[in-house]
Amino acid sequence: MKEKMFCYQCQEAAGCRGCTMSGVCGKKPDVAAMQDLLVYVTKGISAVTTALRQEGKQVSAEINHLITLNLFTTITNANFDRESIEARIRDTLTEKEALLARVADPSTLPEAARWDGSGNWEEKAGTVGVLSEENEDIRSLRELITYGLKGLSAYAKHANVLMKDDGETDAFLQRALAAALDDSLSVKELIALAMETGKYGVS
Repeated sequence: MKEKMFCYQCQEAAGCRGCTMSGVCGKKPDVAAMQDLLVYVTKGISAVTTALRQEGKQVSAEINHLITLNLFTTITNANFDRESIEARIRDTLTEKEALLARVADPSTLPEAARWDGSGNWEEKAGTVGVLSEENEDIRSLRELITYGLKGLSAYAKHANVLMKDDGETDAFLQRALAAALDDSLSVKELIALAMETGKYGVS
């Protein structure tokens, strides 16, 4: 039977391996696909914001909040509403295009940063999900980092509601998301990034 999705984000994952037909949590394949795409475009906009910071340019608190809310949206049992997830994808693409115009050389950025939302979104999601990385070690480390960043985003979002911001944490979170797109990073480098993610999570 052909698999319709793949998600192993939580401890309830089917067979302790991953949900492939429908989530044990109730998440349907179409929602899982849009969550995968939302994570992808969030990594893309994070690559742009990271490039801007490297050029000494400012990134607004509003953009930081958008990124943390995107990740918060995809944590287990947070949001299974496809329309609202698609709306977040559209908003992220719009904001990313405006930010791209401020980057000195956008052509150096990864494909996720340059994707404009064209084409069939479900087909696109099928190419950018968890299993799009064939190397199991790289895949596992990237996902470990991403899930750590989702947890960090949840705390950050609650802080934002209380009118608190931490620019250093936002910058790290976005740098780490961008790193998840970097095929040049070794297992050793990804392990170091996973450890750094944990450090931010408890600081």
